[in-house]
Amino acid sequence: MRLNKSGEADYLPLINKRSEVAHELPVIIYNNDFSVDLGKNVTFQWLSIFNDSFEPVHDNADLSLLKELHEGTYYIILVVNKQGKLIKTENEHEASGYECAFSLVVK
Repeated sequence: MRLNKSGEADYLPLINKRSEVAHELPVIIYNNDFSVDLGKNVTFQWLSIFNDSFEPVHDNADLSLLKELHEGTYYIILVVNKQGKLIKTENEHEASGYECAFSLVVK
């Protein structure tokens, strides 16, 4: 997703296709060493959590909420922004948004 100057974006959010792509998502086992490491110039925005039936559990949640999940399988959509190059005439940076999705198994 790329945002234009007015903050508009044109894409179909992954949340609308979650049941269609679930079988393609990487599976991550949640344990004590689980962490989300963001790259340079990348900022966390929010995450959405769905149960194994693709029903919403939490929306617009913080990363700390992952620690509170009970045993089971969840589908996670993690939304981040990456700062791009500086647009000197606007004195602002370009920004790209990404949805990172995976299946999370809590044991």
